[in-house]
Amino acid sequence: MDPKESIHSEGEGPEEDEIERPTATPLWRYVTKVTGETSKSKSGGGSGKFICNFGCQTKPFIGSYSRVHAQLIGLEPGERAKGINLCHVLSKQERGMLKKEEMDARRIFGGNAKVKKLPKRHSNATNMVTAIKNEPKGYKSPNYEKVRTSLLDKQQGKVKHALSPLMQEWATNGVSIIYDGWSNLKNQPLINVMAVSGGKAIFLNGHDVSAVEKTGANIAELLLKAIDFVGPSNVVQVVTDNASNCKSAGGIIKRKRPHIFWSGCLAHTLNLLMKDTAKYKTTNFGHHFIVLQRLVTVRASLVSMALSNQWESLRRGASAPDQHDTVQKTVLDDDDFWRKAKRVLKITKPIYRMLRSWFDRGVTGYLEAIDRMILDPSEATLIRHQISNFVRSKGVFAQPQAVNDRATMNTLSWWHMYGGAASELYSLAIRVLSQSVNTYCAESCWSTYSYIHSVKRNRLNNDRAEKLVFAQYNHRLLSRHREDYESFKIGTCLMKMPILKKMS
Repeated sequence: MDPKESIHSEGEGPEEDEIERPTATPLWRYVTKVTGETSKSKSGGGSGKFICNFGCQTKPFIGSYSRVHAQLIGLEPGERAKGINLCHVLSKQERGMLKKEEMDARRIFGGNAKVKKLPKRHSNATNMVTAIKNEPKGYKSPNYEKVRTSLLDKQQGKVKHALSPLMQEWATNGVSIIYDGWSNLKNQPLINVMAVSGGKAIFLNGHDVSAVEKTGANIAELLLKAIDFVGPSNVVQVVTDNASNCKSAGGIIKRKRPHIFWSGCLAHTLNLLMKDTAKYKTTNFGHHFIVLQRLVTVRASLVSMALSNQWESLRRGASAPDQHDTVQKTVLDDDDFWRKAKRVLKITKPIYRMLRSWFDRGVTGYLEAIDRMILDPSEATLIRHQISNFVRSKGVFAQPQAVNDRATMNTLSWWHMYGGAASELYSLAIRVLSQSVNTYCAESCWSTYSYIHSVKRNRLNNDRAEKLVFAQYNHRLLSRHREDYESFKIGTCLMKMPILKKMS
């Protein structure tokens, strides 16, 4: 087929088998690669050869896709010369059509010429297209002002009400108040406050503290407001980093709310410890340790997964093209990786155990914790007796299945299965095991902030950015934990719930 015909054939309606898939490098279709010939530079690198299909010259050109672009379309504004002449056969109109094809590919693939597949389409994008196709007759889209004010407030209200079933679990599971600081692209200091219960992290609010000194008293004031909102009886602990002002805030909270604990982020603690011990310049050590330990534990399952027929379906379009294959090769063939992983775990495991024992502080530590968490002396006494039976595998904990499953069953699952007979200890165990030990959820929320308050949207004020983050972050949480969320409607009965009145 004549290459010029392929340029002008956009409106002809090709057969289904002739439709070419979108590609990040569409201009390759208008040149012919010369196979078996490679030009090597002095530094060792190499470039292929290609011949222009429009016949501007018979001698092959040397270069990669950037030189194909320069030969067919021309240089980008400000781009350095490629040492290649522009194709003189193409007319201005034809060159414009090639340029449009290249620009369309950049919009689809984000300008990444290495991408081989289309980005995965999000389900929300499909829903949006369907809604546009089925719009009612005469529908008029909302204007800019309405979208950023009343409609945003309405969406925030819908998300708040939809969170109610998750909030009802707070009384049973207890809550950890998570605090973490960050600076946005305007270099304004922000603070995130989140409520975590049973592995579900709800974004409560964000604060612009540009005009506030981050002293222990000011941090404690923000955390106490969050505690009052969640309900003091529901809060088990507050988790912050290990800075001195945060420790001071923890002391203030302990004096005002004696039953609430302050905990430093475990990942941050491990990171500081390893820096002091080995002077490693690494971050998030605790997270890396836990992930590495888990990888070694489930190595056999990883090998089975990498060999399964479903492995290719796990390939992610947003990842680097060779990342999927690299992971498979590492899992199956890289014995050196697994040997080093075991060595690292062997070195760091004693430190990890030491920190765990320090956290518990032995018998004195958990007895003190029981007295702080359980205000009724008779109930505290009963729980201590039940702990004694648990440690010695006596009484209701003497069943052979209960003893054997301690080593194999998930801790929370074990207590749900066998703890019901000792209801007081069971309730305490569920509250303790449902708490967070790090500020990872707050740190991950900053990625939502950076996506919303980006360079292109840098004029957003912090109040509106907070509403957008609240709606988007909690929407993702609800999508994972409420199957009925997409069809959720605000009912009048929900408006009467006390926790919702606080959020209104």
